[in-house]
Amino acid sequence: MKIFSQSNEKRPIPEEEIRFRDIMMANNIEWRKATEEEDRKGHFDCVIKNKKNQEIKIEIKGRKKINRKDNHYQNSIIWLELVGITGYPGWLKGKSDFIAFEMTRYVFEIYSTKQLLNLVLKQVDLKTFVKRPEESIMKLYSRAGRKDVICGVPIEIIRKLNHKTVSI
Repeated sequence: MKIFSQSNEKRPIPEEEIRFRDIMMANNIEWRKATEEEDRKGHFDCVIKNKKNQEIKIEIKGRKKINRKDNHYQNSIIWLELVGITGYPGWLKGKSDFIAFEMTRYVFEIYSTKQLLNLVLKQVDLKTFVKRPEESIMKLYSRAGRKDVICGVPIEIIRKLNHKTVSI
């Protein structure tokens, strides 16, 4: 595995990003961690190189719970962020080419960011805000005291989009 232009930053790498990196290593795909600025402003976590040596920006999303208090992770609902906690456009409107969702440890499904955004714009009720995350399926939700706006989309709907599954 080749790591190109490794940043000199000392930020710890989240576990799901390490697992994604390990998958890229196992598949001999060049990888580098995004800089802090790329991550914060561009909404992507890493860059890989395809067979044509083109750089592809990827946002990596770990497994989520429906409620933070839940004991177990789930992958039947995928949370998509339209507006970030700062009030600026969320990662669905960032500069990433693809979003990699961790489905189980060392298994990710990769989707086009543009296709995910188009799905939300066409199928999610963008006029209805709900108060609890479990009510946010195909509706909008914002956590109390935060500026973020997210929606939950069932994985069955998302899987209708072109995607690739990667694993070790």
